Amino acid sequence: MLSEKLRFLLDILNTDNTEISRCAGCSASNISRLKSGSRIPSKNSRTIKKLSEGICCFARSSGTQELLSLVVGSEVTSDMDESVIDWLYDDAPPELPPELSSVFQNDKAAVFGKKLDALMKLADVTNSRLSKTLSIDASYISRFRRGERVPKAGSKLMYNISTDLSAKIVEQQKLPWLAELLSSGEELTEANAARQVIRWLSSGIDSEVIAVRQLLESMKQKTKELNVVLPDFDDIVTENVLMDKTDIYKGTEGLQRAMLRFIGTAVKNGSKELWLYSDRDIGWMTGDFLPSWLSLINRCVQNGIKLKLIHSNEVKAAELLTAINSWLPLYVSGLIEPYHCSKKSGDRFVHTIFIDPENDCVVSCCVKGAENYCNYYYLCDETSLSFHKNSFNLILEDSKPMITYNKTSLHPENADKSYELDDMEIIICKDKVIINTLSDPCASFELTQPQICRVFRDYAEEICK
Repeated sequence: MLSEKLRFLLDILNTDNTEISRCAGCSASNISRLKSGSRIPSKNSRTIKKLSEGICCFARSSGTQELLSLVVGSEVTSDMDESVIDWLYDDAPPELPPELSSVFQNDKAAVFGKKLDALMKLADVTNSRLSKTLSIDASYISRFRRGERVPKAGSKLMYNISTDLSAKIVEQQKLPWLAELLSSGEELTEANAARQVIRWLSSGIDSEVIAVRQLLESMKQKTKELNVVLPDFDDIVTENVLMDKTDIYKGTEGLQRAMLRFIGTAVKNGSKELWLYSDRDIGWMTGDFLPSWLSLINRCVQNGIKLKLIHSNEVKAAELLTAINSWLPLYVSGLIEPYHCSKKSGDRFVHTIFIDPENDCVVSCCVKGAENYCNYYYLCDETSLSFHKNSFNLILEDSKPMITYNKTSLHPENADKSYELDDMEIIICKDKVIINTLSDPCASFELTQPQICRVFRDYAEEICK
């Protein structure tokens, strides 16, 4: 089973023995023997530890961490290599998660084709010209661009395509346009352009595609229950949490403790609604804290507490889609009102405003990049509460609904295009996207956040065409 699972995983990640061995710090022949089954080390061996670390290292460098986490059934964490080992040695046959299985091969090739096409257009290179440089038939390039084939990550062909195109882009002094296309977050220079292009092209299915597929699968199932095991509310909101009198909470862990107290107090007091805004990244509510966070929100919904959530438009589309997917069963309840703010939050400061209008609030303001070290203030006095309520309402005035759930299908007259995929209908409009479920009972989800609309539009045009 080890060899079968290893072959399956490397194929899914679109890589080979050479690339994994480089990341693991061993020879390619060692990986080959593991894949063939001629060598089967014990689960706790040093060899398997290095292998799992190498796989995780490759996933980080190639942008496929989300895909790896889906396959092995783990959150994206620093110790994901342990989950990889557990997955390699369990008795279950290797298979794709349902949200990816139906169109995985099409997705992988289509995403590569889309990226290659964008690079070639930026480099102003034709199929014929690139094929001559690479000494391959032009029909190969054509099939790559159409999303019919994809070269192996780490292969000589992938390397040659990346280095040739990046060299032409550098030669034409188009690095700013390339940086915008890659959007890697890493500084792009003439020296590292080829490496960044290789990593970007080799990423297989990008995080946005994975997030779209997950969300579509959840929408199709019209999930009524959260798909994670939640801790009992009373186990995380203890008497000590409710009796805490701390005024200032430090860093991310402090914010998490403050939210246990904040929502626990709202539930205890029978609050009618909570207002939540933050333009910091959503990492603080994911990972190990996610089950606790969802347990808190789930209890709010059970108790009929309405939640007004304002998201920043600066959050990455994949993060927003993942958050929506996690909360989808709660959105269906009608007690959560998600908005997106049309105003830019700025590059200097990060703000958090969490308010129980009847009781207290948790607020912070710090320099962007210092979120993990800043102070979060727990305020209960009427003057502070009134000030921050007014601030929240001013932000709300510049916000629009992000997702709306309807128990019937929607077919607007001003639709640009519509696509069908796996009992789902994706309708593209100028300023929104509508997802209709085609199986009974029919329902629809209306999305208006610009980045999400852009991702769904790209996905529909490339994958569903």
